Amino acid sequence: MISQQNLLKQLEDAQLAYQKTLLSTENSTLGNEDSSANLQLKKLEQDLAKARADYAIKVKTDEQTLENFVTTAKNVYTDINALLLDVIDQSDKFLGVTIQNSHLNNGFEIYIAVKDDSAK
Repeated sequence: MISQQNLLKQLEDAQLAYQKTLLSTENSTLGNEDSSANLQLKKLEQDLAKARADYAIKVKTDEQTLENFVTTAKNVYTDINALLLDVIDQSDKFLGVTIQNSHLNNGFEIYIAVKDDSAK
């Protein structure tokens, strides 16, 4: 019976060793999964940080583009306004509509067959 008890004890020890090895393997696998999960988490955190940086750069770029657009629009408005003022001024010089320029082209009416000097 001693040998049977020894065999039983050896069997129990082997089962415990097997369970320990199994648990150790599972823990090792879990540890690897954790490290893999940690690596994935770190990569995702880096990707998130990069995405935030890219977004910040995009916002700054869009703000600069908008400022450039507004500046360009102001410049175009100023140029068109100056052009229209020049057209009005030149038209007034040719036609003499205002008091300031009414005397510049007196007498040209005869060249366009107008008999009345007040009709311009």
